[in-house]
Amino acid sequence: MARHQVEGTTDGVLSLLMHGVPTPIEAGPGHAYDTVLTHLTPADAEALDGDITAQNHSGLPKQLIIAEGLLQEQRFPEALAALEDAVELASEGNNTQIQLQCCVRIARLHLKLKQLQAAATVLHRILELARQLQQTDFICLAYDQLGNLHLKQAQSLDGKDVQKTQASHLHDAAHAFESLLTLSKTLHNQHHVCEAHKGMAMTASALANWEVAYDHMSRHVQLAPHALTPNHAALACDHMCDLIAILVKHGQGKLIGTELDIFHKRVELRWQQAAHAAVPPESTVLLLSAYWHLGQLYEYSGSFTDFYGIPKAREMYQKVLEVGKKHALGSLGTEGAEYVKKAASAYDAIRDGSCAIS
Repeated sequence: MARHQVEGTTDGVLSLLMHGVPTPIEAGPGHAYDTVLTHLTPADAEALDGDITAQNHSGLPKQLIIAEGLLQEQRFPEALAALEDAVELASEGNNTQIQLQCCVRIARLHLKLKQLQAAATVLHRILELARQLQQTDFICLAYDQLGNLHLKQAQSLDGKDVQKTQASHLHDAAHAFESLLTLSKTLHNQHHVCEAHKGMAMTASALANWEVAYDHMSRHVQLAPHALTPNHAALACDHMCDLIAILVKHGQGKLIGTELDIFHKRVELRWQQAAHAAVPPESTVLLLSAYWHLGQLYEYSGSFTDFYGIPKAREMYQKVLEVGKKHALGSLGTEGAEYVKKAASAYDAIRDGSCAIS
């Protein structure tokens, strides 16, 4: 009798999408949702940020220069106080650009310290200042971070009126990502278009708008290789696999097709993930994840693969072990080490197995 296993990865970013469940959902260590929040700027952060050292401190408030030094020393409370003083002085001097630079640093610091409500307040201020200066990069950036922040707040609620407050955060997240998509399309900024589609997919999934979620995540996966780094392109494939698992769990696999269609889609996505993750510098954990899940897909593929499922699974587990051997187990982190351990166990279990249908 054929066996078909539903691939269920709940450790990705999309594990945050609660479908109305008002309890906190933890993101897995490999995809660290907080990492999304702490990186306030994209790859060209220094250009957007107005690198202080590049300006040789010319015309900058003393408090901002002091704050930079305190940040380097990780003296965060003192740095925050100095930055707030710098914002006040810049405001008195009508220096909007300096206010913006300081607010970017303040927002990043609040996010680092997980002070989410304070970060949201500052991000709204960044949006206001960026509009005054007509700096569209910062406007896009603020929308993106506000959307992610509201999603984070929606999944971390407890206490009274959780569902009402959660709905409010999800509404605000949707508005931020929709605004980002509209503006980034106008600017032909593919990076932010791609990120907006991901954010809208996450929000739609949280609201159980399955078709909308699948459409936006599909667009995100399609654009990612051209608009983002290989690491993020690999992560996009991982996110889509997470979403597919959620769709199947909620009986929405029909959006993709038959069980065979879903199987082929998952295999295709995991191979794409592996290809992107292998691009130097290698995204090791994502590469291990891709091969491990391919092994699982093949091992439990049953009649989908006829006689080649088990041998192919064995090959995938071997790939996990080969990648793992290149690194000290401790350097792979909890998630990476777990993939290696599970692959070793699975490989041993089927090493002498036959090639018959599983």
